[in-house]
Amino acid sequence: GSLRRLLSEVKKQLGEKMLPVDGERVGPLSSDAVNVDTWEFEQLIGPSKGHKHDPEAVCQVCMDRLEKAVQLYRGDFMIGFSLAECAEFSDWQFFYGEYLRRELEYALENLVDMLTGLESYDQAIDYARRWLALDLLNEPVHRRLMQLYTVAGRRSAALRQYQNCRQVLLKELSLEPEEETLRLYRAIRFRKLAAVRPVGNRL
Repeated sequence: GSLRRLLSEVKKQLGEKMLPVDGERVGPLSSDAVNVDTWEFEQLIGPSKGHKHDPEAVCQVCMDRLEKAVQLYRGDFMIGFSLAECAEFSDWQFFYGEYLRRELEYALENLVDMLTGLESYDQAIDYARRWLALDLLNEPVHRRLMQLYTVAGRRSAALRQYQNCRQVLLKELSLEPEEETLRLYRAIRFRKLAAVRPVGNRL
């Protein structure tokens, strides 16, 4: 009885379309009345993985889809919400959240590649910084940022990026940067620009 009264109150607030109640049955919700951001996120990224186009060209259709997907991702999946004493839900929430983060990483990596190919370096830098924020220990992304800063004419930022990379690796892993990162740093420091021009992969 309490549940029926509660559903009746919710129905008054939301309307019949949002919460259809028929006898002892609740739902299903109308797809026209509900927007699920995770579903939309997946629908934007999925087609780009199988889209056929010239591998030597930047696909504007794919880039538009990926940019919209990245805009939808405003935080980790259901962050701050949990169900006490429900291990099954916690496992599902964790693994689905990790899957969405991997999809976001895919989108960001490809956007960086595409914008690099278009020589839109400032935009590529913005996406690369967000990509790096997913994992500050991702040394290849540090290198991408160093390259992008350099070709964008921001040499001092490229050198600072190396120092940031070195500091986080020492702090978290007690490791020095890889030799490839050190070579890139030296090339930037001694103004060997031809050696550091970024080349992005295309979808």
